[in-house]
Amino acid sequence: MVILTLVFNVIKKLFVYGTLRPGGRYNYLTEGLSLLSVSPAYIDGFDLYLLRPQNYPGIVPGVGRVYGDLLEFADINSALLKFDDLEGVTNSPPYYFRKKVIVNPLGEQAWAYILNSDDFPETTQLFKLKLGDWHKRK
Repeated sequence: MVILTLVFNVIKKLFVYGTLRPGGRYNYLTEGLSLLSVSPAYIDGFDLYLLRPQNYPGIVPGVGRVYGDLLEFADINSALLKFDDLEGVTNSPPYYFRKKVIVNPLGEQAWAYILNSDDFPETTQLFKLKLGDWHKRK
């Protein structure tokens, strides 16, 4: 008899680059979500933007590097439900999409919120943050 073992790659981490980072205005939302660890990280192949007049960040596929933090949760599903709501993932049209990304320096998979830049109001202006770090914006 052959026993087949299936291994599921459950992503338990979230890459955050803006207001959910430690010190960010929405970081308090991580409280009570079984946060296991926070570590500095970055992703390549994305550009970071400041949205005006909303005054919050968004990343889109590009050629840059975006700096942030990698958050690991014991129960990622509870965390994602809360953050999906904050990021407007279920809005029509959605403000952000949640996608898998490769996070460095360890090359790990994590979730990240990618800006839906195609469906923003005409009054929204996007300003590229060349340093790729929300905490270093001016």
